[in-house]
Amino acid sequence: MNAADYVLIKQWFGKGASTSRYAYDGNNLLIYSGIAQAGSAETALVWHITKYTYDGNNLLTKTESSATDKVQWSERTTLTYS
Repeated sequence: MNAADYVLIKQWFGKGASTSRYAYDGNNLLIYSGIAQAGSAETALVWHITKYTYDGNNLLTKTESSATDKVQWSERTTLTYS
């Protein structure tokens, strides 16, 4: 999660509870993380998702965020990130 994501999340949720999800690849590297208001379903259009990219040495090279916070966790692999 980059600094801009952190600021957005603090604005959205403040000190309230949240729901988080994480997806890993076959090497146990974090590929996606998502956050939404507590109790949100994975199919609800309320998620903010971050995608992580690694190089051939498994070093993190890039983080990208969903363009909006109105996406489903379940569609994370087909979203456009920036």
